[in-house]
Amino acid sequence: MVSTKKKAGPIGQLIRSRLKEMGKSQYWLAKQLSMDPPHLTSIIQGKIKCPDMKTLLKLSAALAIPLETFANAAYSKGESGIE
Repeated sequence: MVSTKKKAGPIGQLIRSRLKEMGKSQYWLAKQLSMDPPHLTSIIQGKIKCPDMKTLLKLSAALAIPLETFANAAYSKGESGIE
């Protein structure tokens, strides 16, 4: 069987892991964030490498993950685009 899941970026890995722990879906999270599900998918897949601060704050609150954890994931992997 071939997996259809695309590889997640560092932030996406955090999101997927936490959703799995919580027993929640990406659709549930998108609704919590008042976000279109395809936009959330783009964040998880790493197509959007560093979401804006408003999105990160919402993710942090919805998933009970410290904002610093998201920042560390993005910056430690060079995802921010900042050299």
